[in-house]
Amino acid sequence: MDKKVVWQPMAVYQPSYDFGIYLDRTFAKEMLSAKVSEEKQSRMNKSALETLVRLEFNYPVPLSFHRNTGLVTEFNIGSGETWLTIDSGDKYSLLNQEDENKLIKYSSHNVDNASKAYALMALVDRWAEYPDILIE
Repeated sequence: MDKKVVWQPMAVYQPSYDFGIYLDRTFAKEMLSAKVSEEKQSRMNKSALETLVRLEFNYPVPLSFHRNTGLVTEFNIGSGETWLTIDSGDKYSLLNQEDENKLIKYSSHNVDNASKAYALMALVDRWAEYPDILIE
């Protein structure tokens, strides 16, 4: 894959630690169209778990995939039900090939400190930087 900006954090300056990210729609479409086996999804989750353990979190399945594709719909660190999930309207538009120029938005939930925000962003970065673990 070409190196380009695939994701960007947003609203990290808020008084709380909740934030969002924008994901490049082209990258999202590539991940959605990639047919990925459970074995490869498991391998990516193992890689993501290694990142979490290094950051002192431990959640056995940090990435939730849309069916048998490479598209991650939720990043989860398991600490107090803390996650980053694709907004339902953007998921719908992506699945139905609508709003072709719109970025895909993910929003966080229950992020109450900087280390949780960093861990979630690290998971997104791991997925976006190493999609070759999923697709060949």
